[in-house]
Amino acid sequence: MDTSELGSTVRNLEERVEGQFKDVSRRMQTLSERVVDMVRENPGASLAGAFAVGYLIARVARRS
Repeated sequence: MDTSELGSTVRNLEERVEGQFKDVSRRMQTLSERVVDMVRENPGASLAGAFAVGYLIARVARRS
């Protein structure tokens, strides 16, 4: 494999990774918007869920 083939391979890989990164970025933005909407619609349940997750993390961390 010469340098021109290597350069072409690197460019192709870069294009694929860039496309995948943009896709993941869009999906994360959509997920973030859905979470924010859910928290706004159900603040009490969201607070209770956050407390429960924090409690479980603290219990696991304490055992370590």
